[in-house]
Amino acid sequence: MANTTVTRFAPSPTGRLHLGHA
Repeated sequence: MANTTVTRFAPSPTGRLHLGHA
């Protein structure tokens, strides 16, 4: 889990939200 600080609230390609555990 890299860049968890940035992708923490970044929408994933699947349409879900990354909360550190993708």
